[in-house]
Formats: sequence, C-alpha cells, structure tokens
Amino acid sequence: MRFAPRRHEGQGLKRTIIFTIVIGIASGAVWYHLTSLDGLPGSIIGTILGADTAYASGYSERGFRAIQPRMSQENVQELLGPPLVETWSYYEPRNRFGCTALYFEHDALVSWFYNECESLGIGAGMAMAEVRRRFKAPDEVIWWYSRSPRSLNYRERVVHFSNGRVTKKIAHWYFD
Repeated sequence: MRFAPRRHEGQGLKRTIIFTIVIGIASGAVWYHLTSLDGLPGSIIGTILGADTAYASGYSERGFRAIQPRMSQENVQELLGPPLVETWSYYEPRNRFGCTALYFEHDALVSWFYNECESLGIGAGMAMAEVRRRFKAPDEVIWWYSRSPRSLNYRERVVHFSNGRVTKKIAHWYFD
C-alpha cells in the first residue's frame, strides 16, 4: 500500500530553521547587551541620534572595564591616564567655605559652583596645587574620561573616588 506524501513535510524543517535563527539573534543581542559598556539600547539610540564623544588621550574601553571598586586613583591613572576633567565635591552644607564643587582641566581651575569661591580668592586658571593648599580635602573626587565637545549626546565615562579609592564608575549615554 502506498501512502500519499504529506503536504506539510517541509514545514517542520522550516520552523526549526526559523527558530534557530531567532534564538541565535536573541542570544547575540543578549551577549552584546551584557558585554557593551552602553548596552544594546544605548548602542541603538547612539546610532540613531549620533554621538559627539571626546575621550581622554589614554582612555580605552578595556582599561575602563578593568576598574574595580576600592581601586586607588594611582591604579586608575595607570589604566586610563589623566582624566579630561576632575571635579572636587564638598558635601558639608555649602562647604563652610561657600564652594560645593570645583572643576579642573589640565591641573588648572576652570569653574566652580557658587560665587562664594571668588571671595576666597579662588579664580579661573589657579593651579590645582594652590587650591589644594587653601581647601580641605574634597569629600568626593570625580574623574571625567569623556565629554561632548559641542554639548550634544555622548558616551559618558566617569569614575568617582572617596578617600582616594574608587566608589563608583559610570558608563552610559548622556542625552543633552
């Protein structure tokens, strides 16, 4: 007795192939999301909106990934070199000096938060070493390894320190 061929014989194979492709794409997307500093959503959004990111000269993604909590500032600088910008933050109410944040580039003061800094003799261009002599140690130091030269969207790479040790690192998209 002869059996007629089944009409849907090839559909099982097609479904298996489609299922395998979908699983492969999904697995690749999950892997990329977990291994990319910006994650899959950040990479997609960055591709659509564009990125205007300038990195510090010694910055590398590999070095940034190697940063661990409690690592010293010296260890971070060995991995990434000097930051583009260094911020000193003071958490006491208005810092009893009247300044809550100081921003440095190339070891020179470029800006500050609250005008009371000026009454203390703090001004643009002052060397970091001189500011350090006038102020107490900051509660937090923040090293900025990226920024947007044109104040647009960019990939933010930041390392926070307290008492000279890493407390947090940030890698995400900054939307302006």
